[in-house]
Amino acid sequence: MLLQADLPASTTVSSTDLSTEQQILMSRANALGVSEVVMQSAPPNRIIAQFPGLTNSDQVVQSLQETGVLEFVDLGSTRLAEGTVIQTDYRSAAAGPTGIVTQTATSVASPTATVAATATATASAAATTPGATPVAAATPPPAATIYHTVMAGTSLATVEVAAGSTLDPPAM
Repeated sequence: MLLQADLPASTTVSSTDLSTEQQILMSRANALGVSEVVMQSAPPNRIIAQFPGLTNSDQVVQSLQETGVLEFVDLGSTRLAEGTVIQTDYRSAAAGPTGIVTQTATSVASPTATVAATATATASAAATTPGATPVAAATPPPAATIYHTVMAGTSLATVEVAAGSTLDPPAM
């Protein structure tokens, strides 16, 4: 696969920028679960990549084009286990141009529970046939908890790591 920066002709790509992009793409390629991916810089604005064993080039391109999103989420008093996957309202239908849903301040933050899907019972021929076992109605799945995104990474101007910083908020 040949990857080329889509830039105006007057724009140049430094070897440092090309190398950084190669590292980013390599990280994304590793997420495909393919071993022995080979990527080489081809100045001035190309990267050559080989994905042994992959035949779906659309899947490779889609994976390489994905961008990570950093979200700061209001969990209220809930403490989630490390690695827990959550659903957020970021980029939902109610989101503004930044992708963030604006909510009015409340005294206590709480997640919103919504029903992800509903099931309706229908009469079947087996249920009306003498001697047939009745069919139980489907139980709706539990409500999905959707957490509110307070801020996205696109809102950050600078980020620093300082000695002595922790992940836990200070006690009040």
